[in-house]
Amino acid sequence: MPPEWTLIGDAVAMIYDTQGNRVFDSQGVFQYEQSLHDKRGDCDGTPLRFSGQPTPGHCAATLIAPNMVATAGHCIKPHLCGRLAFVFGATSDAMVFGTRFAADLRYSCASVEISESTGGQDWAVVRLDRSVPDSVASPVRVASTEVTIGTPVMCIGHPDDLPRKYAGDAQVNEVMQSGTDAFRFATNLDTFVGSSGSGVFDIERREMVGILVSGRRDYDDKGCAITYPLERGGEWVTGAKLLLPYSSVPAPSASSPPPPSPPPHPPPHPPSAPPAILDGGDDSASFVISVAAGASAAAVACLCLAACVALKVASPHGQGSVKPPKAEQAPGGTTGNAAQNC
Repeated sequence: MPPEWTLIGDAVAMIYDTQGNRVFDSQGVFQYEQSLHDKRGDCDGTPLRFSGQPTPGHCAATLIAPNMVATAGHCIKPHLCGRLAFVFGATSDAMVFGTRFAADLRYSCASVEISESTGGQDWAVVRLDRSVPDSVASPVRVASTEVTIGTPVMCIGHPDDLPRKYAGDAQVNEVMQSGTDAFRFATNLDTFVGSSGSGVFDIERREMVGILVSGRRDYDDKGCAITYPLERGGEWVTGAKLLLPYSSVPAPSASSPPPPSPPPHPPPHPPSAPPAILDGGDDSASFVISVAAGASAAAVACLCLAACVALKVASPHGQGSVKPPKAEQAPGGTTGNAAQNC
């Protein structure tokens, strides 16, 4: 994982419910035992990818100021502030039963500054109970301009409530309401229910350009992931310009050149080769797994679960989500996107 993306990923927190199944004890020791297999079972007898990883999450959120995170509006409402919490560093190597998460990684909701999930928009900003130190995470830069069709994008979140995942090899395929506060766009990102609230980033500029809010159905009745041809994109994103009043990182001026382009990430694949999935926390580069060609491009649901192609097995599969108004007009995106676990 290129270091610049590791740093951006560190700014993504898992949201979890403190009144549901116990995730941490009073000392911050990870106690959650339900795995993806416990939650989803198998796909016709074949385990889903990451089936042994825990699923304690409820959406994702991204740090945009030292004490502010952005997420989807349907993920948190003011009356839920007292029961939802945020944990940074929720990677697969850290989320192991018995591992202690330092207090600097765990935060409470102090207030919901704004939460909207109507009128085609779906976004929220939450004030944390205290500022996140730079040693844990630094706020991401929020883009001051809208994306355009063809912009390469990456999503970082917690699909299907799993530890942190990266999904890339995607682009913007449709834009709506350009120039207005209702701006949103569709991508061909490979995501699952639960990725709601995940930050979507311009790969070239490494800026947050949106919040993932909805997509297509992911799993069929047999627990298998559903495959979609996503030539146009099926995952919908609320534009990030709404977050600028809450962001602490100034956007570069229009005359400023973009930062140097990082190495292609995920690496490009020959047309005949399957995409790659990286899994493994701090040593993610050592966990490369091939996925069969045609791996499903699934959906992010308004139920606040989420995941990337990473969960899918070789046969076509996927489980569902709800799109914002007119989303049915976007028939979906390309096959062969990649998901990575950081």
